[in-house]
Amino acid sequence: MVSKTIEIDNSATLYNCNPNINDYRNTGVGFVVSNHSMVTATDFKEIDGRIATIKIRSLATSQTINLIGCYAPTESSSEDISKDKFYLKLKNTIKQLKSNKLPILVLGDFNCRLGQDLHTYYPNIVGKANNLEPETSANGIRLINLCETLSLRVMNTFITKPAHKTHTWVHPKTQTGHIIDLVLTENNSRIMVSDIHNSRSMEANTDHYMVTTILKLKYLNYNKIPNTNSKRKQRQRKAIHALNPEYPNILNNLLQNNHNLNQIEKTMIQAAHKAAIPYKSATKRWQHNIGNLLKEEIKHRKQLRLNWLNNPTTTNKNLYMQTSKIVKNKVKLAKDQYIKDRISEMNSYFKKHDLHLTYKMLDDILATIRNHSYKAKRTNQVKDSDLQYHYQNLFNAKLNLNNTQVPLKTTEVPELTLDEIKLGLKNMKNQTTPGSNGITTEMIKQGGYKLTDMLLNIMNKIWKNPCTMPDHWLDAEVISIYKNKGLRSDPNNYRSIFLLDTIGKLFAGIVCNRLVQQTDNYLPITQFGFRKNLSTIHAITTLRHLIQTSIDTNCTIVLTFVDLTKAFDTIPKQLIIDTLAKICPSNNINSCITKLLDNPKGHLRNTELNFTMHRGVRQGSKEGPAIFNLVFQNILEHTIDKTLKGVTLRDQHNKTWTIKHLEYADDLCLITNTTEEATKALNHLQQYLTSIGMEISISKTKYMIINKKGNSANVKIGNKDIEEVESFHYLGSTINNKGTPDSAITYNIEKAKNAIIKIKPILKSKELSLDTKMKLVDSSIIPILTYGLESIVLRKQDWSRLEAVLNTVRRIILGINDRKQLTVEQLRHKINLPNLANKIMQNRLNLWYVAHKRPNNLMVRSLNSNFENQCNNRKAHTRNWLRQLLQDIKEMGERLPSNWINQPNKVKINTHQEYFPKIIGKRQMKHVCQNANCNRMFATIKEMNRHLRNDHQNKTNSESLYSCPLSDCNKTYKTLGWLIRHMQSCHPQCNLAKAEPKNKVNKIDSKNDQNKCPYPGCNKTLPTKKGIINHCYVVHRWSAITGQEVKPKKKITAKTAIEPR
Repeated sequence: MVSKTIEIDNSATLYNCNPNINDYRNTGVGFVVSNHSMVTATDFKEIDGRIATIKIRSLATSQTINLIGCYAPTESSSEDISKDKFYLKLKNTIKQLKSNKLPILVLGDFNCRLGQDLHTYYPNIVGKANNLEPETSANGIRLINLCETLSLRVMNTFITKPAHKTHTWVHPKTQTGHIIDLVLTENNSRIMVSDIHNSRSMEANTDHYMVTTILKLKYLNYNKIPNTNSKRKQRQRKAIHALNPEYPNILNNLLQNNHNLNQIEKTMIQAAHKAAIPYKSATKRWQHNIGNLLKEEIKHRKQLRLNWLNNPTTTNKNLYMQTSKIVKNKVKLAKDQYIKDRISEMNSYFKKHDLHLTYKMLDDILATIRNHSYKAKRTNQVKDSDLQYHYQNLFNAKLNLNNTQVPLKTTEVPELTLDEIKLGLKNMKNQTTPGSNGITTEMIKQGGYKLTDMLLNIMNKIWKNPCTMPDHWLDAEVISIYKNKGLRSDPNNYRSIFLLDTIGKLFAGIVCNRLVQQTDNYLPITQFGFRKNLSTIHAITTLRHLIQTSIDTNCTIVLTFVDLTKAFDTIPKQLIIDTLAKICPSNNINSCITKLLDNPKGHLRNTELNFTMHRGVRQGSKEGPAIFNLVFQNILEHTIDKTLKGVTLRDQHNKTWTIKHLEYADDLCLITNTTEEATKALNHLQQYLTSIGMEISISKTKYMIINKKGNSANVKIGNKDIEEVESFHYLGSTINNKGTPDSAITYNIEKAKNAIIKIKPILKSKELSLDTKMKLVDSSIIPILTYGLESIVLRKQDWSRLEAVLNTVRRIILGINDRKQLTVEQLRHKINLPNLANKIMQNRLNLWYVAHKRPNNLMVRSLNSNFENQCNNRKAHTRNWLRQLLQDIKEMGERLPSNWINQPNKVKINTHQEYFPKIIGKRQMKHVCQNANCNRMFATIKEMNRHLRNDHQNKTNSESLYSCPLSDCNKTYKTLGWLIRHMQSCHPQCNLAKAEPKNKVNKIDSKNDQNKCPYPGCNKTLPTKKGIINHCYVVHRWSAITGQEVKPKKKITAKTAIEPR
């Protein structure tokens, strides 16, 4: 059968397949393509007299679409064989065209009628169109079966139009419109059909209306980097999830003494695969524990559903519904049993104090409960091509630095020892993501002595000659972690983490330990980052001491918080090498570190995008933090230390010392007396950083003024002003210019509440034991709630706010929604959560202990120092903080030695001993609760009475002190004021002087004669001078301080009350 291509007046081309001569009324399909449009037609092919295909390419978007034209047998045709042959050929044609992975559009006259009830059974095939037929014809059922098999949908039914716009053919006898000319597309098609309607104005010499279909195509990006692979690589899961106990024996049998490093790594991978425990997805892990019988029932339910869809009868529907209900209940029971088993495992891990496996099991439980990964799906992720462009610009040096080579000269330095390898393995964390070769930390730790000895020999060879270092130790897979700030589509809001070779990390860690031992004295006491016995809390406490001391001495200081843009990633390598040559005397260490920085390559994980690092240190490496601290200190010596004067303090020995800045890695805080000095230092620092290819982030740099007096100049970098703030989030804790802890406590409470929301399903679970829930709160909620509070002397209202969070946790565990259902005392009695006061006490004592382990500690020195100022120094903060520390030591009692404050040791406190926080250093607790079963102490009788009313629901039996002086009146009152009001209203003729308190004790005060009223003609005496001043102001309208009259205040007329209607 020969097809024809006919030109129509040079304006269009007709692609026609010749109809069958014997059956010319029932066959024939064609396409008409305009010659003046932005499309071209190719590969016209005739499948049958009723089916033809053609490819249409859009010149505007460079996209190609497969068009299929068809003409189905009519309903009146009595030959079912011809209908079945037509749909079989159409099915094979669509399957064949799907292999070229181009969008498919099926157009034609299907001569069928689709019923309105089809959307209920086939929602992905038939839409909610209102103009469908009451019943589905036989040809309609054939079409639905075809669409279900090939995942097609009838687009006419998904676009809602009026009836006169959707009918494509009118029955000649009944004059009823029907939709028989249809448009079919794939379910996951890349083309979008925006509109389908009939065109009554177009004439084609047929009884059908012409159907117009509008497609929406997207323009392709010609600047996009082409991808060689047709499919993006899926994320590779870790093949080795855990190792069984047989791994060491398998590895020792496979290892040979003459193996090199590559052979050792291959042997480790081979042994690990033999001893590996397979990884299972958290969302589907419970399905591996169900029985085979339930699996067969699930398959049977699926088969019943297919039978119902293929033959939508009432019997099939009821059979599927009944089976589905039974299987659904069994699946729910199986999932519940899996959760109970995991909870029991989590209880056992808590008893073994294995927090890592505990939280891993917690993630598994949360994923199973929610039936999907508990981590929220992220949208608007950054593109891989944008990340590659970002990293190429970030790690390329902006300066033409001299190329450096690894020095070959070696010095007499001791070789690496077995103890150093053991210490390096001990410091490496388990369950970390491996590098490209897949070797994990557990493979080395569980490898045995034979593997350790072989690695020691290889590392000593590299230590002597760093040029023999393997290249794959330098290369790394890079993953980008979102910083939880800014847009996700911006590459600058991602932190690059390098997944390095594990054996290479072990070697780098040993070299780094030797580097730290030789260069730690070079770093000043103001650097708290990545150093032994120093942490963020020491920097926070030091800064709080300085702020409180500034407030006590009424001295103005300016704190400038400097933020560097990508500090770790933009340090020049030449500056690193020069700094090491200046500080580190060991040539072997310098050679090894120089080799580790010799232009390592990065590979963006799960892609084929690569880049080369020409500057910066690798985040995630062992040597990175130590190198950065040395280089950053070298930068500060050339800039800040030369320009900045700092602030001067005087310590307890009357010696002056100066502090200029505080650092935690690249988090820099400048301390100055004026804003002009801060501006000068910032500009000098910015000028030097620009010369080496680094810069300051002006938008993230802030400054804060403590004890601001008058208007001061703004801090500037160049011509741009730096923002002044009243509070700043410094190293995880909020600090304000008033020195109050309110902002820090508010931030901790917000973070703790977010953590409570995450573990709320676990806390509500009835299968989890109460002891495990309490340990879970102790390890995940309380550290967040108490972070940084050991540097603060807390007030009573602060303890109340913190304790309210734990009461919320207690109500969640007990399942209580009404706050009035149980009192606070009853909640504490039922749920014995750790005491916050003891927890903070332990942190404060250990903070003091760690500070004394490092000589000349800045935190202790700042506590015992004051700013030089002419005003009187109250020393309130120093006294309160030391009083709090001494009270903590007193609370510990005999558990601490007598000279602990001078020679402290680490403290471990049972946090379940006390419930009530001690308000330290403020008031003396003298009054004991009158309830026999309560031993609480209070500072005032008023607090004790309030405690009796609220906690014990008792009314205080306080004796009335003042009684009416008249014999015929027996009224008594607690205060003299109420008695005077009684006398004025009931006995106005009586003298008020007769009113005396009952059981009055007359005290003789010698001060009464000294404090007499200075107003002429007044002989009033009072116990205090303050009382005399108030007496003169109220009675005589005369100031006892200035000796002048006081003008009376204007009276404010009270508003008249509005009477109710």
